[in-house]
Amino acid sequence: MEQILVKNKTFDIVEQMGSKSYKVTRKGKTFFLRKFVESSNELKEFEAKARELKISGVSIPKLRLVDKKRNLALVDFIPGPTALDILVAQNLDGEYYKRIFEAAWYAEHDKITLNFHPDNWVLYNGKLYYLLFDYVEGYDKEKSFDLVGLRYWFYTKELANYIESKGLPVDKTRIKDEYATNKEMVMCAYQYHV
Repeated sequence: MEQILVKNKTFDIVEQMGSKSYKVTRKGKTFFLRKFVESSNELKEFEAKARELKISGVSIPKLRLVDKKRNLALVDFIPGPTALDILVAQNLDGEYYKRIFEAAWYAEHDKITLNFHPDNWVLYNGKLYYLLFDYVEGYDKEKSFDLVGLRYWFYTKELANYIESKGLPVDKTRIKDEYATNKEMVMCAYQYHV
């Protein structure tokens, strides 16, 4: 098994998850490891954004190690399907909506704009984790969860197009007419909006 060194600790590489990211293990625990471009500010920006997100109240995986010499960051691995994985197969339950509205509220009050696409979120042990560790400074109402993001958390035309762009199967029979979709979203917002 291939191994990688992070801050003089050896981790086994379980799988490559992206061009610069890996699922790794050490002593029976699983982590997510991300490599950053050398001689860039990517790692420093990642650390700063992780700090800000933690302060904001948005749930993120815990940052465990930062290896500045090797440009590596190690965070807890959050198991389970993303919200998008679930939406492909079925509708989400109320716990997802309760938690995503909380995260949107935290982001708005911390004046940051998150990426609300459902493949960036995993519900685990009652917490909805934001996996992207990225945001835009300043709260952009035009890209807010209420106006834009929520449409990706129901089986809408927008979600179907997004699913298709990811190469996943689309079930067009699940797309309701605009009136029914809007009514469902309004009822959800009424019930779960913070």
